[in-house]
Amino acid sequence: MNNRSERIGFALGRASVSTVWKLAAVYIMLLASADSVVLIAQDQNEAELLKQKVYSSISAEESQDFQRKGLPQRGDWLAQFPETGQSLELYKTKDSRILTTQKRRRIVLQPLGEFSAEQKLLLEALREYTQVYFQTEARIATSIRLLSPEKSRLGRTLPEEVRTDRYARQYDAIKLVNDLLMKKLPYDATVFLGITMEDLYAKDMNYVFGYGSFDQRTGVYSLARYFPEFWNEPSDERSKTVALRRAFKVLNHETSHVFGLKHCIFYDCTMNGGNSLEEADATSMHECPVCHQKLLWNLKFDPVSRFKRLKTIYEKHGLKEEAAWVANRSENWQQANGQDRAK
Repeated sequence: MNNRSERIGFALGRASVSTVWKLAAVYIMLLASADSVVLIAQDQNEAELLKQKVYSSISAEESQDFQRKGLPQRGDWLAQFPETGQSLELYKTKDSRILTTQKRRRIVLQPLGEFSAEQKLLLEALREYTQVYFQTEARIATSIRLLSPEKSRLGRTLPEEVRTDRYARQYDAIKLVNDLLMKKLPYDATVFLGITMEDLYAKDMNYVFGYGSFDQRTGVYSLARYFPEFWNEPSDERSKTVALRRAFKVLNHETSHVFGLKHCIFYDCTMNGGNSLEEADATSMHECPVCHQKLLWNLKFDPVSRFKRLKTIYEKHGLKEEAAWVANRSENWQQANGQDRAK
């Protein structure tokens, strides 16, 4: 017997060729699974080493407003997508590709598809928040019409069994970035971010809240699932406040991705990955000390002035808990960094 499949068949006592190939496929899958387990174990070990290094570099005063990230629970982002983390040093040397320049000094928000009059007011709130959060001028571009998924080849029509009354289609977030937004990248944009009320998906994920490219200065995110209408539920003032908080949070998360920040594995942080709406809601909408250092290094803003302006915008939009948190954080940050709080 001259080949491997024949030897396997012989050992099994004249197994059929189809059986042989099925067993060979199982054997290969087991080897691949074993390799995957080893890789995951290596990633987790690398992540733990980096965590200890980062924690030792952050003072107790600097981190007092943040809880360290614990072990992921079943169904959490990190349980499904183990990540090795990104320290400030890694960000500086490898990942901070997106920097403002004399020509590229603005964050441009690009509406995709239709927006009602009320939703257009939300866009203006997002522009204002973007400008404060990143301390960079922001503007809203003229809306781009989205053709149907079939005509545009940018999405898919959902099967009848999973449709809702309002949402019968989804758009591919990666295609929106690569095939639409990249072709319309404004010359003055440090970051070009698409915003849509359409539902998004990517690759083998049923839906995503957004997608940002580390290399292309471009991203997109959806507000669809943040509003009760998506779930055929009634809208009230509380649901509008919840939706606004979610919109602010996904905006700072996805825009930070475009600025080169990877998911945070160190603290409860706005840059944590989210595998569901529930997990996303449970995490902070504020950047942790590590992610704050990255933004500060890249954008070179005045932290105290930024804290004050964030407090103002949170109060303006009825986010009282966020306003109180950022006011307290400002005091603690100044104390940790030896600054006069009366400044």
